[in-house]
Amino acid sequence: MTDVTHDVHGLAGNCEPAQWPALRFEEVNEIGAAQRINWHSPRPLSAACLVQCTNAIVFVKRHHCTVRTVATLEEEHRFIDHLRAVNMPVPAVLRDRAGRSARAIGDWVYEVHACAAGSHRSAARATAKAACAERLFAPTQLAGRSRCRPGAVARRRATAPDAAGQIVDPR
Repeated sequence: MTDVTHDVHGLAGNCEPAQWPALRFEEVNEIGAAQRINWHSPRPLSAACLVQCTNAIVFVKRHHCTVRTVATLEEEHRFIDHLRAVNMPVPAVLRDRAGRSARAIGDWVYEVHACAAGSHRSAARATAKAACAERLFAPTQLAGRSRCRPGAVARRRATAPDAAGQIVDPR
């Protein structure tokens, strides 16, 4: 499996050709001991897949360096680690032997996560997904606040490009 074309969820609720090339076996094998790619994600504006490794199935995401950098992903991964430490149900971020949670290869930046519990839901379940997200949002926000000591102001995230390549200023 060297060249995979697939449709992704369009921003208007339709399916459309992916903007990024699909992950290839050769590249996921370069970042870990892959045996095969089981599934390509229909997420827009990035490439992701489930990869069968020797002892587990992992979720691999690849971003163009104009969308995410190693530094921005590592910041997000530290927050995910915090959420897991306060028992929020989020998949673990996996690290390589050097302790890195993100890796750049050429113009691409990769991250690897443990598989999430549950299964992918279709767009037909959007209402149920929204209700579930609403139930999780408040505890997640509280868990995020618990990362700061009382009265502290969280450090502002670095300015980062959004998926369309425009600069997003969090102010």
